[in-house]
Amino acid sequence: MKQLIKSFLYLLPRFFSEKNFLIFLNHVKLIFISFMYHRLKKHSPEQEKKIRIMGYNISFFNFPFLINQFEEIFIYSSYHFKSANKNPFILDCGSNIGMSVLYFTIFYPGSRIVAFEPDPDNFRVLEKNIDQNRFSNITAYNYALGLQEGSCKLFNSQSGKGSLNTSIYANKPDAVFINVPMKRLSSFIQEEIDFVKIDAEGAEGEIIQELSEAGKLSRIKVMIIEYHLKCYLPEDKLIFMLKNAGFTFISEHLLYAENTEKLLSFKKTLN
Repeated sequence: MKQLIKSFLYLLPRFFSEKNFLIFLNHVKLIFISFMYHRLKKHSPEQEKKIRIMGYNISFFNFPFLINQFEEIFIYSSYHFKSANKNPFILDCGSNIGMSVLYFTIFYPGSRIVAFEPDPDNFRVLEKNIDQNRFSNITAYNYALGLQEGSCKLFNSQSGKGSLNTSIYANKPDAVFINVPMKRLSSFIQEEIDFVKIDAEGAEGEIIQELSEAGKLSRIKVMIIEYHLKCYLPEDKLIFMLKNAGFTFISEHLLYAENTEKLLSFKKTLN
């Protein structure tokens, strides 16, 4: 109930717009179905499930993870950006099961999206969500992003499939990992990019540094980065690097009270 009241109050100033009213109704639906599911406990938490969200069929593993993503992306509009291009080109770095690409498809119709997700289980569901909704504007890659081409270790700090916290950095010495392919994001940038979203659980520093070294930051117009304390590049150095590349630091928004993650927004300064 607290979640619904909070989302209602957040959406209230623009509540009666068609999309925001629909967002609230879908939030109510998610919480109600989640409550009934956990009350009945008929299935394994890791069993793949399907639900209709915002008029689309979404496969997923875990209700709490799904609700967390829906609130962050749809209720709080974490990845909203303004673009003069009616058909923006978007790079989505850290797509998980595809809630972010669903948001971009709904709010930026006609956009072209390249999505990256390193976790094999999440990527399989991401591809399923793209296929079952017949999204023709999305290309998905099962890669981690970083400084080097090759392979890397991918650690998971959450139990079960559908994790939101898979990272190339270990949280503890005995952390379980799998090997996944790694690519440089710069190799996918051959034209102007309207928007880049990065949620890479600590790898954001490597991604920005690699783009800087490759001279590809100049091709990006707007960027929203989910910055994590485990990022090897300190926040002030990351901001300084982007300012040197012609970006203006627009805003900072804490995602959690523990101050472990925050959204940093940047826009290319017009000459």
